[in-house]
Amino acid sequence: MLFLDFFAGTTTIHIPLSHRRAMIALLIRNQIPVLRTVKEKDCSLSLTLHDKAAKHFLTLVEKRGLPPPPCLAHRGFPCLLALFAKRPGIPIGAVLFISILILSSLFCWRVDVICLDNDSLRDPSLRINPDQIRTELAEMGIGPGLYLPTLNVRQVENRYLIQNEDLSWMAINREGTVLSVEIRPSGKVKEDRTGKLLPGEDNIRVGTNLVADGDGIIVRDEIRSGVSLVLPEQMVTKGELLATGIFESKDGDVICGRVSGKIFAKTVRRLTAEIPFILKEERYTGESTSSISLSCFGKTFCIPPSPIVTFLEIFKKNRANAGFSDAEYDIIVEDTPICLPNGVPLPIAVSKTVFLGKEQMQRQITRDEALLLAKESIDAQLRAMTDATVLSTECTESWEQERLVYTVDVFCIDNIAKETEYYVSSPK
Repeated sequence: MLFLDFFAGTTTIHIPLSHRRAMIALLIRNQIPVLRTVKEKDCSLSLTLHDKAAKHFLTLVEKRGLPPPPCLAHRGFPCLLALFAKRPGIPIGAVLFISILILSSLFCWRVDVICLDNDSLRDPSLRINPDQIRTELAEMGIGPGLYLPTLNVRQVENRYLIQNEDLSWMAINREGTVLSVEIRPSGKVKEDRTGKLLPGEDNIRVGTNLVADGDGIIVRDEIRSGVSLVLPEQMVTKGELLATGIFESKDGDVICGRVSGKIFAKTVRRLTAEIPFILKEERYTGESTSSISLSCFGKTFCIPPSPIVTFLEIFKKNRANAGFSDAEYDIIVEDTPICLPNGVPLPIAVSKTVFLGKEQMQRQITRDEALLLAKESIDAQLRAMTDATVLSTECTESWEQERLVYTVDVFCIDNIAKETEYYVSSPK
């Protein structure tokens, strides 16, 4: 009953003591239902009636010539409608909000890529970059803003797996407005380790040999495919063939393939660092300009909106007047996702782009600073020699008029094998 009373609406009126008998007689004579009756301390009455019954009762009171009783309160759904009638924006906004909420559930808000076996792979080259997968899926149309009812999951999975041989399995699961993409790397051995020829153009296949990229004395070989042509303690020179993918099998057949592996030798690596005495440096001028854009379902909108050109285009056209010239500014982009109170990210992000002005400067450095920079450069080159075991080093300093040439001869055991290709015609 309370539920029905709410939707029908109720009105509470006050009947004074002086007219109580006459007004109650009107209620009884016309059989007007009263929902609640409250007797006040001064013996007056507060009656609660349905809105329709209250209007009928007030009409009868007016015809009888009695003073109209004051209305104490209006409650229920009709009262709310009357309030919204004065503020049409509230119901319109509620309808729009519900409509957007319903429609947004039909579009993809976010794409999550999960690689199941990345952590278990020891070889970093076999690991899959989730950002790359997300970018490639976006190029196929699988990204924020995708109309989900048109998504054919199995077709997308098969099409992507055919194009990408690094994956052995893919599953796209829909979780509300989020697409969760689970992938598994193939973990297959790279082709250059199988020893098989790679297909080329015009019916030509490609194989590889290993040649020396420097002089040295062979220490050991780590050949995984192909045949080594050198022995330990053997001296080789730069360009000499160390291992080949062309060899004769036990059956007398000539096999063409690819060599995979390393050959270590005692050798000398020369590292050089050239440090000019006048260094070019950049510093920020303190001038800056910024823009704010809104990204929604993969689309970007400038704030304030620009119907003709983007802020970046405006900046490029006017940066000369603003004191900026080509290559004299840095661009810093900060993306801030918008999330619900429970932490769920929405497909909306605010992006702030800041352009910082900078200028080129020249600085004269001392001999000590130049020597320090040269040693830092040599140290970086040494760290890049991941296969080398350093035995000893010899350093040479050459002070020229405008620069320092710092040379280091590194005596080490290093991989001197360099891959070179050869071509084999496929039989017709």
